[in-house]
Amino acid sequence: MEYDAGLDIGSNSVGFAALDENAHLVRTKSSEVIGVRLFGTAAKAEERRSFRTTRRRLKRRKWRLGLLNEIFSPHLAEVDENFLPRLRQSNLVSSDPLKSGTKSYLFGTNDDHQFRIDNPTIYHLRKKLMEEKHQFDLREVYLAIHHIVKYRGNFLYGTPVSQFKTGELDLQGNFRRLNGLFKQLMPETPFKLNLTHLEKVESILHDDSRQKSDRQRELLKMVYAQSEDKVENNINKEIATNLLKAILGLKVKFDVIFQVKLDKDTSKDWSFSLADADVEDKQNMLFESLDSNQVEIFNILSSLYSSCLLTSILSDGNGGTFETVSDSMIHRYESHKEHLELLKTFEKQLNEKDAHKLKNLYDEYIDGVKGKKIISRGFRKSS
Repeated sequence: MEYDAGLDIGSNSVGFAALDENAHLVRTKSSEVIGVRLFGTAAKAEERRSFRTTRRRLKRRKWRLGLLNEIFSPHLAEVDENFLPRLRQSNLVSSDPLKSGTKSYLFGTNDDHQFRIDNPTIYHLRKKLMEEKHQFDLREVYLAIHHIVKYRGNFLYGTPVSQFKTGELDLQGNFRRLNGLFKQLMPETPFKLNLTHLEKVESILHDDSRQKSDRQRELLKMVYAQSEDKVENNINKEIATNLLKAILGLKVKFDVIFQVKLDKDTSKDWSFSLADADVEDKQNMLFESLDSNQVEIFNILSSLYSSCLLTSILSDGNGGTFETVSDSMIHRYESHKEHLELLKTFEKQLNEKDAHKLKNLYDEYIDGVKGKKIISRGFRKSS
C-alpha cells in the first residue's frame, strides 16, 4: 500500500502521521499511524566543554603538585617524615576517623599557633623567604613553593603565569605596529589607531578605581581614527571596542578583530577573555585558523593585557608600585584588616536589623553575588 508520511520536527519532539491515497490516516496493528515522540532538548557542547576544561586544569594542577612532592619528599622525610601525610589530612575535621595523629597538621607540635601569628598570610612567609638572610625550616620553604606552584603565582587571577610580562606598556610602539598589521589585514580600508593622547589613554587603562567597562567606553572615542563613511566607521568602532576589551581583560570577539566571517556556533569559540584560566588552550585553537599577521596582533594584545594586569597587581593605589607581588598582597591584607575593624566598630552602633544587613553586605563583598565580584563602590552604594 502506498502512503504519505508527514513529520513535524521540533527541538524536543517529533510529530508524525501517515495518510493513504484518500488522505485518510493509515491503520496498522489496530491503531492509526499518528502521534508524537518527546525527548530531551539537545544540549550545546559549551557546558561539556567547560567541564572538560576544568578537569584539564585541575589535572595539570595535580600533576604540578605531584612533581613538587616528588622533589621534596626525600628531603622532607629527613626533617619530618609525617609532614606530607599530615598535610593530606588537613582538610579533615579532628573527629574524622580517617584522621590520625596530632591535631597540628603543619609541624606536628604547638608551633603551628606561633607560625600563624608570625605569618597571617602565605605572602608574609614568601616575603620573609625572599628578604631574610638565614636558613629557614624546609617545611616553610615547601609551603611557600607549594602555593606558587598550585596557583601559578597568585590566587586572585586565573591567568597562566606565562601570560605575565614585565616592562613598560609602550603604547606608542605597540599601536604603531598594530596599525601596520591592520594595513596588511585590511588593505582597502585599514583600521587605524590614534597615536595622540597616549599618556591619557595609559592613565585611564591603569585607573583601577573604575570598572573596566567604564574605562573601555571612555577610551573608545580616543583610540581609533574615525571615518566619514558610516559603514566603514561602524566596522572600525567594533574593532576598537574589542581591542580595548582585550587589553582590559574583558570578553573579546576575536572574529571581529580579525574580520573573519563565521557562523553563529563557531563564533562562540572565538569569543573569550585573555583573563580566562584556559586562555592557552583557546589561544592554541585560535592559532590554527590565523595567519602570521593575525597571530602577531593577538600576541601584542596579550602582551598589553598582561602588562596592565601586572601594573594593577603591583599598584599601591596612590600612584606608586610595590616591588613584589608579596608586598602588594600584604598591603591589601593590612588595609582590609584596618577597614574591617572600622566596620565592626560601626556595626556596634547599629540596631540589630541594620547590623544584620551590614553583615550580609560584607559577606556579598567578600564572596560576591552569584559568583560575581562586586567592587567597593558597589558595596558603599548598597549600604
